Amino acid sequence: MDQLIPAKFPQKLKPFEKFQLLGWYWQVPYLMMAVFGAYCSARLADNLPSGAPYVQSEITAFLGGTLMLFGSRLGGGCTSGHGIAGMPLLNLWAIGAVCSMFGVGIVVAVSMELAGELALHARL
Repeated sequence: MDQLIPAKFPQKLKPFEKFQLLGWYWQVPYLMMAVFGAYCSARLADNLPSGAPYVQSEITAFLGGTLMLFGSRLGGGCTSGHGIAGMPLLNLWAIGAVCSMFGVGIVVAVSMELAGELALHARL
């Protein structure tokens, strides 16, 4: 997503990138190893699900992931990055982003609870 939606403002925040020899190519094996590591961890813990009770369709999962990546790019960082790195620095943008994420999450969870969606999935 970083290569598809270029932004000028994050470049000011990344002075360390001028020292990188591989550019952005390191992200591909990093992502592959993250998925492989999660699989190995679940396999070793004997915690692989045999079948998920509630599975989104592939297109819904793809669209959700795309929206999440677009939002993190638009917001200038990932959600955990704002919370872990931005808030201790008292960055107003990070504080606003984290408050917005929690606020929207609470509203959605309460709305789903009132609509009976969460109770349905909890029983499965």
